[in-house]
Amino acid sequence: DWDMTSWVPDAVVINIGTNDIWATGGSPGDPPYSKEGFVEAYVTMVRELVDIWGDGTTFFLCSSMMASNLGEHVKEAATRLVNEDGIAVYYVDLPHQQNSGGHPTNPSHAAAADVLFRAIADKMGY
Repeated sequence: DWDMTSWVPDAVVINIGTNDIWATGGSPGDPPYSKEGFVEAYVTMVRELVDIWGDGTTFFLCSSMMASNLGEHVKEAATRLVNEDGIAVYYVDLPHQQNSGGHPTNPSHAAAADVLFRAIADKMGY
């Protein structure tokens, strides 16, 4: 077991839903996720991380590069965390790319990394 309190990050980047999870529960026969269920699970996860690392941690919640509708759900989770808990949470809208067999290519990942880098540098004062 890893002691999650042995190292406390300044910032955490979360990018969920880049692949198959946005369409179904992840396994054959699983029901599609609901927007409400996704948002609630996301909010719960970030709150659990704040309980572990403290409220000094900044979170960057990213949209999916593949599922264009997922960004709305992530943005809603970020808004709830800011409004309800006062957590330092920022929504990062990554560029939507589907190039190689429906998956982001290396240049797509580089473009997304640039957007994320600029968001972190701006918000963290780097």
